[in-house]
Amino acid sequence: MKIKKNGDSLIRALKTVAERDAGVRPTFLSLDTRGNIVIEGFKKLIEYDNEKISLNAGAKNIYLYGESLKITACTKNSLSVYGTVSKIEIFEVK
Repeated sequence: MKIKKNGDSLIRALKTVAERDAGVRPTFLSLDTRGNIVIEGFKKLIEYDNEKISLNAGAKNIYLYGESLKITACTKNSLSVYGTVSKIEIFEVK
């Protein structure tokens, strides 16, 4: 299938945006009703205990508060936690 001329400009614009934002990794936080929490794209684990987990995500810090929080898996940019989350706070780092 050949792309028409008006479609070419859209493709060029999308490539430009992708190249410009290639170095920016957003942080994603997901949780389910069973107590599984996954944080992807964080930079540093700041603090960890059974009631609080603190992470740095570049320009923001993320705080998870709860009960029986346990890290179940950790890679360079991903953290899996299990427990009961009661509050999530996200603060801009100054």
